[in-house]
Amino acid sequence: MLQTSPIYNSRYYDGTNLTQLRPRVLAFKTYKTHDGTLIGLFQGSRGARPDIDFVIKILVPGENKRLTPPTHTFWVVDLLLKIPQYRKEVREIVRYYIKPIPKLLLVEIFL
Repeated sequence: MLQTSPIYNSRYYDGTNLTQLRPRVLAFKTYKTHDGTLIGLFQGSRGARPDIDFVIKILVPGENKRLTPPTHTFWVVDLLLKIPQYRKEVREIVRYYIKPIPKLLLVEIFL
């Protein structure tokens, strides 16, 4: 059976480059997943070190699909990449969000 290549919104992907429209910027790295989703890394501009900031956006196959940030994942990748330089700060953030759940609450959740 012959497999066809996915069709993407040509405003965002020209077959080679993944482009963010506002501001108009090309991804400095693009990955393609097995289901055809394109994952683009774009230069960011935030924080004390904007040169190490980046933005992740995805484009799923389809002529009318838009380039969007992935839900709930971009901050995880950002934290992982900051570990070498900001180990202590990242640890504090993770500990804040992963507080021990009281045993009583766990019992109520799983009953």
